[in-house]
Amino acid sequence: MADKEKKETKTLRMAFRMTPTERQTLDTNLTKLGLTQAEYIRKIIMAEPLLSRTDLMAIAELRRQGGLLKHYFNETGGQHAQKTLAILEDIQKTVTLIKQSVTPGELQ
Repeated sequence: MADKEKKETKTLRMAFRMTPTERQTLDTNLTKLGLTQAEYIRKIIMAEPLLSRTDLMAIAELRRQGGLLKHYFNETGGQHAQKTLAILEDIQKTVTLIKQSVTPGELQ
């Protein structure tokens, strides 16, 4: 098994000035996404998708439902194969839509 990457310890602090309007926009975006300031800024710096905690929970639940559906399919010997496939495809499409990146400008 490959060695897991060592996580870098977060030791540096940042401070910077912003206008009241910029701060209001930041606070609005943080509220919409349910992220802390640090999480939000790290995601932007690392070019990660800005997914809210709710989105991540929805993706996890959809994946769980897909797993249960796959289990049902296997247990029933493939009964209702076309319906099962259609549902699994819908689940995958929904997860893909949720995972599409949201840019900070789209949040305002």
